Amino acid sequence: MEQPNYKELYEKILVENNQLKENLKKYTAPERNKNYYHKHKEKIIEKNKDKIKDPVKIKEYNQRAYQKRKEKLQQSSTTEY
Repeated sequence: MEQPNYKELYEKILVENNQLKENLKKYTAPERNKNYYHKHKEKIIEKNKDKIKDPVKIKEYNQRAYQKRKEKLQQSSTTEY
């Protein structure tokens, strides 16, 4: 019984791993997103300024969302039985 050459397997796996990483970069951080941000930087900053910054409003929103989640959880637990 012949043992496999581990150095060759290791090199092959490294090459495959690097190829997969390169392919993944195309989908996770494409260059076009960076280009878009650089071209429309001012527009994006202005758009984000319009969002809610008031801590009281944020707290209200989070409270309302928590209450809704709690209601859904209670409804689903009562309908299961």
